Amino acid sequence: MHICWNSFSIKHKVYKPENHNKMYKMRSIIKQKKSQGELITTVLLILVAIAAVWLVSTFIIRTATDYLKPTDCFKTTGQLTINTEDGYTYYDSANKTLYVSITRGETEFNLTGISIVFGNGPLNSKIKIVEGNSSEDFWMSTNKTMPVAIPTTHLTKTYAINTTELGANVTKVSIAPSITNNVDCKETDSKNIGSK
Repeated sequence: MHICWNSFSIKHKVYKPENHNKMYKMRSIIKQKKSQGELITTVLLILVAIAAVWLVSTFIIRTATDYLKPTDCFKTTGQLTINTEDGYTYYDSANKTLYVSITRGETEFNLTGISIVFGNGPLNSKIKIVEGNSSEDFWMSTNKTMPVAIPTTHLTKTYAINTTELGANVTKVSIAPSITNNVDCKETDSKNIGSK
């Protein structure tokens, strides 16, 4: 092997000191480009992660909001009941009128309406009573022209419901409250009733 101060040969490749600067510059350019690529990749990964977190959080927030909306319905559990003890809940088969006496409990919640489902099993109808409304289909049992009132805490209200369109005798009635933002809650009470 032949060694010279200006160059030396390794496995038949000649290395010259002047080529060293070119190789060093080339390596630094490659490293610089690699580091720029790594930087761009890191920034893109961070942006993708932020977008993914945003999408997932939006989905979770919307789902949780929709799911938790009716949680106020828990307050209504057992707070609206059909009162059959006083004899004001019955079906008048001669006049095709259902009388339903509804008692409200002591828990405070914003009751905006009451859905009443009535029928005989296979045939059912549903009406929604809202404060201040009355119609030919439902009214306060004491006065047909009086606006409908929803029971406040510890009070009982009796409603009369025209069942002519049902075309059958009523043997069962159930109620479900509606609360703020027209959220319809689950049934709070259901009773079999007799005729008079």
